[in-house]
Amino acid sequence: MKKTACYYVLPLLLMVFVSISQTACNKGKKDNSADTPACAKPLNPNGDSELAILMRVMVKATEANTVQLKNNVGIVPYPESFHDILTATPSDSTLDKKMFDGYAKGYIQAITEFNKADLTMQVASHNNVVQSCKSCHEQFCRGPIKRIEKMFIE
Repeated sequence: MKKTACYYVLPLLLMVFVSISQTACNKGKKDNSADTPACAKPLNPNGDSELAILMRVMVKATEANTVQLKNNVGIVPYPESFHDILTATPSDSTLDKKMFDGYAKGYIQAITEFNKADLTMQVASHNNVVQSCKSCHEQFCRGPIKRIEKMFIE
């Protein structure tokens, strides 16, 4: 497969975006214990949790990989910061942490395998990542399921 400029540039641009977002969000903070991977205008009236913000970044990365794979231009590896899913503060303080952590560990395993997948396994690995998201959201927060389903590649 011939590698185009997009094969090299798009993954780099995503990583630059995540880095700039982290820097912009953290600028001016006195306490770095609440650092989040990206900042955005809160969608919830009481503010957004670390987990909600992290998941928005995860969605953008997964949607980018959906497009990349459908266009056969390679993947954007998931960053190590996505492992923060285990420690990010959730919106719901009554969340069953033990159950959630099981799904989160499955997600981490899926993105780790995706990052290591060879060309012949990238679509299957991508679909495993998407399935891990869907499985968790079927248990905890059903709202995004329709959006998640659009990320599967047939």
